Amino acid sequence: MELLEQCQKWNENSEFQKIINILEAVPAGKRTPELDSELARAYNNLAQPGDRELFEKAIALLEPHEEYFRGDHCWNFRMGYAWYYLDQEGPALRYFEQALDARPGDEDTKEYIDDCRRRLSLPRFEKTSGRGRGSRGPPFLRSRRSCVRSWILTKRTSAAKN
Repeated sequence: MELLEQCQKWNENSEFQKIINILEAVPAGKRTPELDSELARAYNNLAQPGDRELFEKAIALLEPHEEYFRGDHCWNFRMGYAWYYLDQEGPALRYFEQALDARPGDEDTKEYIDDCRRRLSLPRFEKTSGRGRGSRGPPFLRSRRSCVRSWILTKRTSAAKN
C-alpha cells in the first residue's frame, strides 16, 4: 500500500498521531504536496479548539502549495478549517467559499460558511498590548472578552430560534 493511501486509511480510523509521526519523519523536501496536505489534515484533525500551534502548522504546510491545489475542495477546506479554529473567520470564509465553489452543495462547507458569516457579524473585542483603544475599556470587559462574546452569541442564537 502506498504511503498516501495508508495515511488516508489511518485518517478514517482517527489515527492522526500515527500520520504525523510517519510523515514528519519524511524530509520536507521529499514530501509531495499531497503528503503535506495529508499531514496538515492530520494536524487539523488532532487539534482541539485552542491548539493554535497545530492549526498554525497545518497552514504552514498548506500555504506553499496554494497554486498547485488551486480550485481543490480539500485544500481550501483544510485552510478554512485551520483559520476558523484560529478565530480568523475572515480568511476562513474566503477558503470555505472557494471549497464550496469546487464542491457545490457540500453541507459541511456550507455550515462553516454560515457560521463564519454569523461570527463576522458579531462585535469583536480586540486584544491589545495594553496600549491604545482596547486598553481603555472597562476592566471587566478586558478580562472577560470571550465570556461577553459567548453571551452575545447565545442571545442571538436564542432570538433566531424564537
